[in-house]
Amino acid sequence: MPIYDPEDDPNGYLPSRKVRSRYNISGMTLDRWSGDEDLDFPAPIYIGRNRFWSISELKAWEASLPRNKDRSRQAGVAA
Repeated sequence: MPIYDPEDDPNGYLPSRKVRSRYNISGMTLDRWSGDEDLDFPAPIYIGRNRFWSISELKAWEASLPRNKDRSRQAGVAA
């Protein structure tokens, strides 16, 4: 029986710790990305005090990033 991984579910959501891990960033960087309108980073949903990001929106944002060798430096995304 396979283990359920929320990242395999395009309709799923990731908590902030998983988003930070996905992009290898700090909590402060995640806050900055969320507040930067020019970056167009997906907005979280709130459940209580916890933030969650749509996996499909994160993947769409990733696909919208410029493709080049130095991509990881442009948005801080781990290559």
